[in-house]
Amino acid sequence: MNQPPRFASMDLEAFEEVLAAFPFTRAIRTVHFHHTWRPRRADFKGEATIQAMWRYHTQTCNFSDIAQHITVDPSGMLWTGRNLNRAPASATGHNGDDRSGPFMIEVIGDFDFGQDRFDGAQRAATIGLIAAVQRRFGLPVEALRFHNEMSAKSCPGTAINRAAILAAVVDAREADGARAAESARAGEGRARRGESGRAPLPRRAADLVEAMQRGADLPAEAADAELPEGRHPEGAMATTEGSRAARRFSADEQRLIDQHVINLRAGVLSDDGDDETRPEDVEAIFAHHLPAWLNASPGRRDIVLFAHGGLVSEASGLAIALKQIPWWLANQVYPIHFVWETGLISSIVDRLAGRRGFGDQVVEAIARQVRGIWSQMKTSAERASRAEVEPGGPEGGAHLTMRHLGELIGREPGLRLHAVGHSAGSIFLARMLATARTVNVPAFESLQFLAPAISVPVFKDLLLNEIGGSGLARTLAIFTMFDADEQRDASLRIYSRSLLMLIHRVLEDRRNTPILGLERSIRADPELVRFLGLGNRQSAATAIWSPTDTDQGRSASKAVEHGAFDDDEPTMNSVLRRVLDLGDNDPIIGFPRARTIGVGIEAGIPPDAFPPPEQIEAPVEPTPAPPPAPESGPSPAPTPKPPGRQSQYRALCVGIDAYPTASDRLRGCVNDAHSWQAALESTGFAVTALRNEQATREALVAGLRDLLAGSREGDVLVFQYAGHGASIPDENGDEAEDFLDEAFCPVDFRSGALLIDDDVAIILADLPRGVNLTLFSDACHSGTIARNIPMAARTMSRSALASIPAGAQKRSIDVTSDLIAAVRTFRSRRGIGLPATGKAGRSGTGKRSGAASPASPAARNDVRFAACLDPQYALEADGAGIYTSHAAPLVARAFKEGWSNLRFLLEVKARFGDFTRTQEPMLDASHEAKRRPFLAPLTS
Repeated sequence: MNQPPRFASMDLEAFEEVLAAFPFTRAIRTVHFHHTWRPRRADFKGEATIQAMWRYHTQTCNFSDIAQHITVDPSGMLWTGRNLNRAPASATGHNGDDRSGPFMIEVIGDFDFGQDRFDGAQRAATIGLIAAVQRRFGLPVEALRFHNEMSAKSCPGTAINRAAILAAVVDAREADGARAAESARAGEGRARRGESGRAPLPRRAADLVEAMQRGADLPAEAADAELPEGRHPEGAMATTEGSRAARRFSADEQRLIDQHVINLRAGVLSDDGDDETRPEDVEAIFAHHLPAWLNASPGRRDIVLFAHGGLVSEASGLAIALKQIPWWLANQVYPIHFVWETGLISSIVDRLAGRRGFGDQVVEAIARQVRGIWSQMKTSAERASRAEVEPGGPEGGAHLTMRHLGELIGREPGLRLHAVGHSAGSIFLARMLATARTVNVPAFESLQFLAPAISVPVFKDLLLNEIGGSGLARTLAIFTMFDADEQRDASLRIYSRSLLMLIHRVLEDRRNTPILGLERSIRADPELVRFLGLGNRQSAATAIWSPTDTDQGRSASKAVEHGAFDDDEPTMNSVLRRVLDLGDNDPIIGFPRARTIGVGIEAGIPPDAFPPPEQIEAPVEPTPAPPPAPESGPSPAPTPKPPGRQSQYRALCVGIDAYPTASDRLRGCVNDAHSWQAALESTGFAVTALRNEQATREALVAGLRDLLAGSREGDVLVFQYAGHGASIPDENGDEAEDFLDEAFCPVDFRSGALLIDDDVAIILADLPRGVNLTLFSDACHSGTIARNIPMAARTMSRSALASIPAGAQKRSIDVTSDLIAAVRTFRSRRGIGLPATGKAGRSGTGKRSGAASPASPAARNDVRFAACLDPQYALEADGAGIYTSHAAPLVARAFKEGWSNLRFLLEVKARFGDFTRTQEPMLDASHEAKRRPFLAPLTS
């Protein structure tokens, strides 16, 4: 089909009529939310724009049809798109098929910070559209996925807050529910009067239904079909890209970029993209902007050149610059940021993203086929430092910069130069420094590499003999991870190790090429060991292994992901102290805590975000800020650790597959325990594990008691369990609602050795005050191992929830009369039981001999996450628990970004997809604890 089809528009009311009448053969499981980025709202030209999108999607992206089901234009009108019974081209691995999957909406506009506002009729229509689709298919409000949750893009825009959108959808659904109830009452009235219960569908709506069935015979998309976030070339979607004034930045941001950013592409000054740098712009930095800064204060002498890493696109490189520039300036340092548009290594990740689940060997095999991309990136770094990138060609951008810098120093002697490079930025800077003498640039006072991706042979060739003395740099500091953390850094998502390990093993020309940022490469090289003073030898170079014991001073780092170093507060504060040659306790303005927004895109920090240095009266390090609450209401106060003692982070992880009885055996619980252990260890927890035959009732009780023993105020504890769960008749009368106790099933449970919720409550009554305990249970009927569950949820019909999706297995055993008798005998012989007055640690009324009174519910410190409600089954499939497969990968991010416990629950539920209606993850905690930071020390 060479000519685009006709597309029709409708308002929200008409769409709701169509939605009710449309003959769906495909089940909708979630709603996917995108923005176009290009065109912006101002570029929209009606159907011509929709047709231009169709051309781009079919002719450039090679989709069989326009990607989305519905497009929302700036006026709030909804446009027809792909057949509603066909899977969209939304996000790799998340498109479903023609039987079930997402409903994809595309909103016209660029909703990144500083661009189009998502408001008015367009926002109202989008919210109404989401609510209508969710209501039509009985979906929970959390069944809404932003593109940036499924892909490394900012879509649907960094300025769109997911929590605010969810709240608005809740309001819309409540209003729609009231309207639907009124409509139902009106229909009953018509029926009593003998009138028709439903009016025939208007002709307009009938035509729209027909239009939305277009393209039923088109071929299905590939499983990795994903809408790119890029500029569409058609004239109907043209944007005003001509001048710097038309860029997507505020006036303050553009001023910072003009004065501090040098934008390169393939080694030369960039003349397109989100920002361009012309030769006159570089000249202006050194002839006007930097001298004006020097003249403003005679004490200012430090200039830092910063080069970002190889996973960074132009947009992210500019965002990093906008975050760092005000901070450097506030600390009396003039920054110059190279945004060198590497982005090339990210295309490797993009190519591999559709291959998830194949394991490291397959990922490495595919990466080997595209390692020319890595070589191309290194070539770009080298070209940037050439006097001519090719014979008769333009001057490399880094060479041009160094030439102007040399001229400035000739006019302004006494300037102190510094360079900081993250990841592949080390390659860029090593090449740049090698040109210094040729353009009259003196030695740099300091050179600092963050997780450097430069190979050891290239480093030795360019810099090993140029550190200290009369070399190119007087000092070198390398901040990088311990090897153990390098091995479990899965931040690439498709690979279980760090980016440096992928470079080391595959992307360099020779397999296992030593990389300067790898501890194993350094320690295996005696020359590097001596060079870095690792044998207690004085040296101008040093290595700082992350995570360090301290988070303050000149040698501190807490980064445990390759990409985190240039956003890690202790690391960046240490870098600053070395630039300014300050001691561990000298005052500084700490690195801003504001986190990355979306994936790889950061919000710009306005220039007035920091106080002037003269207002600083004491040493200042970053103060942890409370994380944003995902719901309305006040945010929790910061949670300082007890003074004089560091918090301990300890966990017990349990997984049981190999039950002695064959019919009891499971296949994913030990894998789950491994997943939780890896996730917790990545955040600094010391983990004890019980697997299969180790996990007897006695061992579980001892393990829990050991976990609590020795804990003191400020400590953080985790208990994780994956195995069978059971519900058995209540024996002590404390289960007035359903008369059932919930229980974990240790490996020896057939002997009667169940660990019931009463037992857990007794153990947890010994939890010291001020200790945060979090429980994760991936077992059936695990919801009310606590008691804060609504009656409606606890008395839900079990038979109604007994449907198990194909390929899944439930983690629940049949409770027979023989098992009940065995439990009674076991507990009677061991004197295990509770008085009927209530559960210890739950109602606040239970007592047991020799024990202190348990804490009242208001004082509870424990937080309990469960895979499902009491009446439901926890399911496993493909060798893992459905709950664990969604929850465990979020632990490191939730811990790092300071999510609340409630937000962790909502984020897990949002990822449940087809299993959302089969099992519902839950959180049992006090109101205050729900808003507390996830896995954080409690307030003293």
